[in-house]
Amino acid sequence: MDRDGEKLCPKCGEWWPADREFFAPASKNSDKLYFCCRACYVSLPSVYRRRHADECVPTRITDNVAPLLTHLFIGGPL
Repeated sequence: MDRDGEKLCPKCGEWWPADREFFAPASKNSDKLYFCCRACYVSLPSVYRRRHADECVPTRITDNVAPLLTHLFIGGPL
């Protein structure tokens, strides 16, 4: 809590009531609330995935040979 029961969200810059309605629970923080508000918290994973999409999905060698293996063992077109 930073001022009179409110907490500042560093992501959106807004002051919100410091409770679980506006902030997700976080057991490791001193106030037991996540560092940013729920609206910003919900948007974090999707933003991360968009920015790091290439890093999050590793290329597997089997992706390139899967059609060939399917053709050899099952048959059908390549």
